[in-house]
Amino acid sequence: MDDLQKMHPASGTALLVRPARKWDECVIGFHGRVAAQNGIRRRELEPLLPRQKVCTHAFGHPLPAWAWKYRGKEYFTSACIHCIWENRYIKQAWRIKLVEVCHVHHTLLSPARGVDNKRCSFDAIYSSLDDPTFRSDNTCHANYRDEEWRVFQSIWPWINEQREVGSQELAASTLIATLLQRLAYARAEDGDAIQRQPFLAQVDRWAKSIDLDICASRYGIDELLVRLPSSLHRAAAYRFLNEVVDAERIQRSVMRELPLQRWLSLLQSLLATGSDALAPYRHSAYGGASLRQRIEELYVPAEKGQFLLEIIERAVTQAVRERPIHGRIFKLHRAVSLEAVAADICMPHEVIRYLQLGHCQQLLMALRRCELLRAWQAGPHQFYLCSQMEGMLEKLTRHAHPFEGQTALSLNEPALYQGIHDQAIEELFSSISMGKVLVWHDPKCPGLEGIKVPRSIRTELAARTRQLDTEKSS
Repeated sequence: MDDLQKMHPASGTALLVRPARKWDECVIGFHGRVAAQNGIRRRELEPLLPRQKVCTHAFGHPLPAWAWKYRGKEYFTSACIHCIWENRYIKQAWRIKLVEVCHVHHTLLSPARGVDNKRCSFDAIYSSLDDPTFRSDNTCHANYRDEEWRVFQSIWPWINEQREVGSQELAASTLIATLLQRLAYARAEDGDAIQRQPFLAQVDRWAKSIDLDICASRYGIDELLVRLPSSLHRAAAYRFLNEVVDAERIQRSVMRELPLQRWLSLLQSLLATGSDALAPYRHSAYGGASLRQRIEELYVPAEKGQFLLEIIERAVTQAVRERPIHGRIFKLHRAVSLEAVAADICMPHEVIRYLQLGHCQQLLMALRRCELLRAWQAGPHQFYLCSQMEGMLEKLTRHAHPFEGQTALSLNEPALYQGIHDQAIEELFSSISMGKVLVWHDPKCPGLEGIKVPRSIRTELAARTRQLDTEKSS
């Protein structure tokens, strides 16, 4: 049974040409291609197909109506004529609302136009593919700066990977794109209207203004919400998330994969307490009595309680004494509550257990040199952040395939790094995060134990080590 008959059994044998659907092909575009190859019009094919719902599927997952450029049976969309010319099909990603750039040709997506300058339907596009003037008339160039292109790749990191897209990846990318649009176009608190710019340019400018590293994941959205610079932005984010929750009550979609209620509670806390969430503890930070009492209520082990007390005391005292240094982790507007701060802070031995590093100190240092993991310092105390470790694991598994019992080595095995040059290890982690190395992910195993690489990696690392040693000696 072919793809079309699996999707729509009622089509029977009415169609002579029955093409297979591409992995990233739009459903409505697929129907148009079927109609074009069978020499019929779409309206003749429609009786064989079910009605399109408002909530359509993308990459096998249902997306909400607000995430689509066009709803229902809309038979037009912005597209890249170069891609259609080369591949002969319409991509699903082009129908997602804020995907406005072709990730292959870096051109601006726009509706195809015919001779009379009217928008072309998918039928008209397919029937005009062999006409050179059609392609030249619909060529569109866009000179995107590197900064704006990095924003696009940060929001849609999976868009050009030929693999099955996870529901949480799709949900996080769709949500953060619309959320960034709402926040970037929010008015400044002084009442001056911000000049409206193209989406990517505006988001890039706004993200730089708050020193935000955009990451399309649950961890990345957490970081974004905590770092919102004003009550106006928090209110805009709260309104948008409320709209998403209301839409989910009407029709469930892939957004159910995200902790929407937790984010609403977080924003409520920020709006209620203002930007200075540690203010209740500010005046007593020098004496430490109420702060100590508050930390004792967190029900953490005594060792970690004292560790947290000394770190937070130092941070709050410095914040009271002087304006926080740019990039410092304990900016007052970033601390939601003592509970949130305490839950995020990890002692060094907790990091070893969380990442399943064992006693491989060399691996921990390599992660820090690759800037995948950062150690924070507060006086004599060194600590790490859970949110950053989650982000690191997300980067290392972003390009991973499901683990199905292949012969492999885990990234936390000391034997993998024995006698290997530090620079070779750093290059391995950089290649994994960029998708240049074959990686498997086993979610049943915690931390780096669940990230698997082929055994041949050991040979490659040894060869790279010999090369580095030769270069050093010469």
